[in-house]
Amino acid sequence: MSSRPLRIGLAVADNGLPRELVDQVLRCPKLLVQAIYHPRWNLCRKLAEQHEAVACPSLQTFLHKSEAAVVIEPNWMGSLFVRECLLAGKPVLTFPTATAALRDTDLEDIQKVCRDRSAMFVPGLSERWSRSTLRLRELTATNLGAIEHLVIKRSFLEWNEQFIPWLDWCGYVVQSAVESVELTREGICQLFFRRRTSTGEPVTANLERPSHDNLETIEVQCRHGRVTISGVDHLQWQTDRQPVSEDLSLDRNVIAVMLDLFGRRVVGGLVPVPDAGDLLQAHRLLAALLQSQREARRVEMKIH
Repeated sequence: MSSRPLRIGLAVADNGLPRELVDQVLRCPKLLVQAIYHPRWNLCRKLAEQHEAVACPSLQTFLHKSEAAVVIEPNWMGSLFVRECLLAGKPVLTFPTATAALRDTDLEDIQKVCRDRSAMFVPGLSERWSRSTLRLRELTATNLGAIEHLVIKRSFLEWNEQFIPWLDWCGYVVQSAVESVELTREGICQLFFRRRTSTGEPVTANLERPSHDNLETIEVQCRHGRVTISGVDHLQWQTDRQPVSEDLSLDRNVIAVMLDLFGRRVVGGLVPVPDAGDLLQAHRLLAALLQSQREARRVEMKIH
């Protein structure tokens, strides 16, 4: 694997780059910002001067100057920008805001391009890389064993695209495909996985709104213990001994982990990252849940 930083291009929307976000990108030792694309030329030049990068007046210039593309926010070109980068052989990472703007048809097209051109697309599914998630994965691989049931309590106003990252998250931590889904009359989203518990039943996940106290938590029942996650920086886990509370606030944040994994993967590292297929599957889960709500029944999933 190469030891030099990967020369990336940043694609920015009209809002520019938040200072904190820029700092994180610049601090990543595996990435070097080489080029910046912005639809407004004056702002593009200003941003490029600030970050000692090349201002790109066109997509063609951007592709010529970059080894890989990092799309911060969706711009007027939408998914076409991502597609053109992939067709040019440039690996693409979309930040969470840009990832959320991609629709089913966009993802199907991106998936086809990646398959036909052996291109790399990494969607920013940020819940996968939160501090508490990474620690949960460590615990299920060691002390606690496989997940058998989990309950996610989040204040979703509607069952829509905003909880697609959580549908992906469930499959990521359970490490199994979903067999069927149901959205009950009580407003509880239920996922039934192919993976089985120690008693032979499907592993299940419930996504629901918090009770009147509005406390957002994740309760995870594992084969040898349980975990309670409250926020991204704190969790408590227990086996048959005293519970252990952990403060994770000093660990790397989501953006730092995402950038590091992307940089390592592009230069040949064997690190797992999500792709268009993972995100598309989460979209299909949402569609199946809405079908379940309309038809008041459990809906079987096709395993792709």
